[in-house]
Amino acid sequence: MPLRITPIVFAAETKSLAAISREVKDLAGRAKTKKLKPAEFEGGILEGLDGLALADEAEIAAILLGGRFRFRSLRVMQEERRVQNDPLTQSLEAFTEPAPVVVKEKSRKPRTKSNKPKAAKTSEQEAAASLVRLQSDGQVAAVPPLQLNADEIVFGTDPVQCTQILDDPSISSVHARIRATEDGGYLLMDAQSLAGTWVNYEPIPREGYRLMHGDMVNFGQLKYRFMLRTPPPPRTPRITLVTPED
Repeated sequence: MPLRITPIVFAAETKSLAAISREVKDLAGRAKTKKLKPAEFEGGILEGLDGLALADEAEIAAILLGGRFRFRSLRVMQEERRVQNDPLTQSLEAFTEPAPVVVKEKSRKPRTKSNKPKAAKTSEQEAAASLVRLQSDGQVAAVPPLQLNADEIVFGTDPVQCTQILDDPSISSVHARIRATEDGGYLLMDAQSLAGTWVNYEPIPREGYRLMHGDMVNFGQLKYRFMLRTPPPPRTPRITLVTPED
């Protein structure tokens, strides 16, 4: 590959074409004899040519190529500059569409049905006592127990005045009440019902009856068993010896 050197003409805007031509020939001659100084050809450009009013074919640059001189015209240089500045001729970076992001779904284990019964509601779990429905023969009926989880529960058929509805012809609109006492007991009171309220087959007194674990309660024809969540320990029977009087 032939050696290519572009000599530098300093302060070209202050020199005539003839002076530039002589200086270029001098640079070329010294280039053949390898007497050029580094400052005369390093960064080979022509400085100060922007303000020159030269003819189209004016000689403005000298390039030593294979021992022969070739001169480039101002028209050629202007065309090269126009092409470099033209946005339509600029190279564009290749656009590559980003690869789609694949999100891996976590494998879900199949849910297995548990045989454990569902937990009861919080209110039912916190109830310390309940009424278990009994059939006419005294067996437990297949219905949920009535949870005594309020300070006062009103039993009857009127949905406006009562908090616990009892659906039976023998039940009055407001039949009975159960109130929680301060010492943790439960007081059963009749509300002047027609069929009455009974405990262990006896009508309760007007001032009410304090329920005990295992008591059988009748609201009219409906029968329930009063049950505490934590039953008291069984009572030990006491035997009292009675001696006959002489």
